[in-house]
Amino acid sequence: ATLLQLRRLWGVAATDESLKRIGFGLGADVPACLAGRSIRVRGAGERIEPVSLPSFWCALVWPGFEISTATAFSILSRSWDGGSAMPQMPSRFGSPEALASWLRGCRNDLYQAAVRLMPGLKSVHEELVRAGAIHVSMSGSGSAHWGMFASEVDTRQAVARISSAHPGWWCEATYIGEESPIVPNGPESSGIAYA
Repeated sequence: ATLLQLRRLWGVAATDESLKRIGFGLGADVPACLAGRSIRVRGAGERIEPVSLPSFWCALVWPGFEISTATAFSILSRSWDGGSAMPQMPSRFGSPEALASWLRGCRNDLYQAAVRLMPGLKSVHEELVRAGAIHVSMSGSGSAHWGMFASEVDTRQAVARISSAHPGWWCEATYIGEESPIVPNGPESSGIAYA
């Protein structure tokens, strides 16, 4: 947001590509945030391509502890064998369930390294599975996780269940899609994060 606003404020004729290069120097996640849409990220965060995804509900869960990205990558680099190839991404997904099915064939290579650093991390994954998520994954090097759900109702029930069982965890229902199903700032939008 800062890079985009400084470009606008200063009237700098910086292209999106130049902002991505600057952003990548600040952090691997910055180019993805500059995209402002659904994207597939590969490499260390520098290879970005737009994708078309179905809209879906998910729960975001952060257990309240951090994992050092540098340390997780260090553990990964000592044990990583290069991994198997990821499945080819379809040009289109017909439903959230089809997306979840494809994602189950993918992986976050940092997950095992993060679990070695913080064994309690497995409980975040397990809680989302118990709450009925159709797919669960860790975000980046952790410790935040996200779980896809079949509906808004299922997502809200999962958030309530996880929040009750783990009051120290941050947990929110989130809608991922081009158009919000709820009017932002309306009375029914409390507790919803939009992506």
